[in-house]
Amino acid sequence: MATATTLMKDRFRGYLPVVVDVETAGFNANKDALLEVAAVLLNFDAKGQLICGDTLHEHIEPFAGANLDAKSLAFTGIKPFNPFRFAKPEEIALETIFKPIRIAITQHQCQRAVLVEARPRALQSPRRELRYGQ
Repeated sequence: MATATTLMKDRFRGYLPVVVDVETAGFNANKDALLEVAAVLLNFDAKGQLICGDTLHEHIEPFAGANLDAKSLAFTGIKPFNPFRFAKPEEIALETIFKPIRIAITQHQCQRAVLVEARPRALQSPRRELRYGQ
């Protein structure tokens, strides 16, 4: 009988899928701040169905000189310098996210992790037509 470990490595050819969502202060990775990162590890239940595992989340301090686009901040509602965000420097925040992912790679006997974009459910179905104003 297959275990959750063998299911993951065999189902995804040695890759561990990790669902990732980021919030930024714009679209230019070289100039705009990365403000939040969330990652969800996946597991299998007793029936062999994929389920959400641990959720990882970090608030990130804007790097020195980062562009903070007002429209992006208005859209996300993030206040980058709010002390109650308990934001961390980017390097520390990303290492905090990556550490449990590395552990999961080993536990599932995978070679690497592969990032899977988090998208709204409506955008995942090719049969649903989205119209302006919906």
